[in-house]
Amino acid sequence: MSSFSWLSYSEAERERTRDLISQFSERDTRDELGIGRIRDAFADLLFPGTTTIQTRVKYFLFVPWMYRSLEKKQIPSTKIEAKARQYEVQVIEALLKGGDPEGVIGRYSKGDLQRLPSNIYWAGLDTWNIRRFNGSQNEYHDSLDVYYQLQQEQEDRVGETPHPNWDPALPDPPDEFPDTASFALRKRDAEYLRDRILQAIPDSMLADLLHESELGGTPDFPWEYPNQNHLSDEVKEYLHHARNFSEIMHGATLLYNLMLARKAADEDLIGEYSTKFEKWSQIIGSRQTEFRNWDLNRFWEIVTEASANTPVRMQRFVERWIEIASDSPEELANDDAALQLIERRERRLKGGRARLSNQSALEQWSGEAGTGQLAYRWNTAKTHLEDIFAGLEGE
Repeated sequence: MSSFSWLSYSEAERERTRDLISQFSERDTRDELGIGRIRDAFADLLFPGTTTIQTRVKYFLFVPWMYRSLEKKQIPSTKIEAKARQYEVQVIEALLKGGDPEGVIGRYSKGDLQRLPSNIYWAGLDTWNIRRFNGSQNEYHDSLDVYYQLQQEQEDRVGETPHPNWDPALPDPPDEFPDTASFALRKRDAEYLRDRILQAIPDSMLADLLHESELGGTPDFPWEYPNQNHLSDEVKEYLHHARNFSEIMHGATLLYNLMLARKAADEDLIGEYSTKFEKWSQIIGSRQTEFRNWDLNRFWEIVTEASANTPVRMQRFVERWIEIASDSPEELANDDAALQLIERRERRLKGGRARLSNQSALEQWSGEAGTGQLAYRWNTAKTHLEDIFAGLEGE
């Protein structure tokens, strides 16, 4: 049995691990070849505060509205977790009654939901500077008794109040909340979220796009956004490296699945992945000059600055794949060097559970493992942006 544990990592590291765990059931997003740190580095640069399991942007308001309401009632630290759960379940029910179930976290689980929206959005609330308390959600809960005590002590001191846990500029919720709730943003809500993003993460693609009035279609990847000239030079550079990495590493995951199909002697899957790999090789072949001129030193500088830790073995694997894939992509499906590179990488990551060398592990393969091309949380960002744009157009 596999397990995860952490001791003294940062809240961002804990959030990253939780998201990794949540992705185990999503076959097309699994990090089968151990490149997730690079993926997350560019996702954090382009769309800070987002995660793949966020659904709608209004949770960035629901959560602080909830906690601010509970603080006003001075719910003690011993009861805050239970009260917050009741509140969040109430919001789930209100959203479902509103007739817009798409994006409701806990739509099916409701009161049995294991990971609540407040936990999913906790790190993002800090990144967007809506949450002013600097610590984990559990630490926040534990701190509330002291916070109430400080409030009481400073009531008679003119001009002195405890440092707020939430942005004082946060708009008030509608009067009927949380009995009634919807994902639609009032104009004041949309303006607030737009301003938070522009002020807290101004150098991101998320902020650049908020200078527009719409997305200009629904491109599948951020580098397909039509108005590239409206982006900052810094964001354009991030997109250049992110696109190159996404496109060339997609071939490694396709080849891995093709190797599994061959190992399983599944002719249908062999044909499917052979076709996908051929299409990928044609794309890479058409951009061969781009890959050969790719400044990998600058690429690794960006990754290191964003993630602060780049394992040597991961870097070697990526560089070796880029080297052989950018040379003759059309021959890789039967290239011994490429096949051995993938096999060694899987064995390094999974040990005795490597599918390519363990029949029982291979039998648990569903036919698809990590085949989705990296988009760096673009789908989440698009949904958030579309919600904000719709709110800005409102009354």
